[in-house]
Amino acid sequence: MNLSVGVQKKYLLATVIILQSVVWAFPCQATETSEPSIIYYSLMVCILILSASIIFFTYSQRKSKQHLPELLSAVNELSAWIILDNKFRIIRSSKEFRKLNGYDIKDISGLNPFPSIVFTNSYREKKSIISCLAEKNVWQGELSTIHKEGYIQTQLVKIQMVCSDNDDQRIFYMISFVDITEQKKVEHKLRALSEKDPLTGIWNRRKFDGELRHFCQLNGRYPDKSFGCLAIIDIDHFKLVNDELGHDIGDHVIQNIATTLKVFLRETDIIARVGGEEFAIILHQTSSEDASYILNRIRKSIHTNSDIPCSISCGITNITSSPENVYKRADVALYDAKSTGRNKIITLLTEEISEISTYESPQFSARA
Repeated sequence: MNLSVGVQKKYLLATVIILQSVVWAFPCQATETSEPSIIYYSLMVCILILSASIIFFTYSQRKSKQHLPELLSAVNELSAWIILDNKFRIIRSSKEFRKLNGYDIKDISGLNPFPSIVFTNSYREKKSIISCLAEKNVWQGELSTIHKEGYIQTQLVKIQMVCSDNDDQRIFYMISFVDITEQKKVEHKLRALSEKDPLTGIWNRRKFDGELRHFCQLNGRYPDKSFGCLAIIDIDHFKLVNDELGHDIGDHVIQNIATTLKVFLRETDIIARVGGEEFAIILHQTSSEDASYILNRIRKSIHTNSDIPCSISCGITNITSSPENVYKRADVALYDAKSTGRNKIITLLTEEISEISTYESPQFSARA
């Protein structure tokens, strides 16, 4: 049990009074033949120690009160914080908080900072904050904040429950803020670089695998609401382009095809380069018929409009709950397109193939 300094002083003073009463009640009768008892001396030592403790506590408290304004001024300058009452209303803010978030105390006094200043879009995170405060009296994590001018910042936020020294029932909440917006922007850029193909600027295999897995999970949970198609594209005779025209021309062909895909497809579709001359596309909320129509338009555009003659083959399948099976079906459809003449689109749906789990992807010598 945590006791305030004032309560500790009262307990010490009461103890001194009790010990003094014991000494008075049992006086030592010193005579020529008797000496003060060891109990008497022990009680006197206890009284002296406790009296010294009271003097020390009183002196320390007075010294701390003398330095308290200086400490508060230093904290006010160096730290961004707000203080809430037990009903989560703002009652005080620091100077650094005003610099960081733009709000003067007169703008926010009496307001609940959630979600007018500090907010989270995650219901799970809200529950976590509430339960953590109830259990540990403190929570710390990253939250979004709204600057007075309206833009969003990312800040490291610490919420701590504080009880008054004089009244344990009087509760305050102190929320401190550290701005990490720039660090998060750098993290986002680094993450984007790690997920982008450097040659084309579209997503790479790592990002594609994560998106396909996520979409398959959604399909498994909400099969009627989350549907779509996967398309795998391969450039026909790409090895000949590299061998006869050079790798720089091959890179140019890859870049042109990536640009064409971005022109014809939606921003919500996932376009990725998953191999040297291989692309994969996740088409959200798209039927197999619509996917075939869109990919045929892309195929014709690449075949007729490219500055360097080339063509593509494509395999399409519907997305189900297993990413491995989805990719295998699209791979089989692509192999069929390559082995039956190239420059074509073939669709292979779930109901059109059985024993997909035993299928082993063939060697794609026909893709060259």
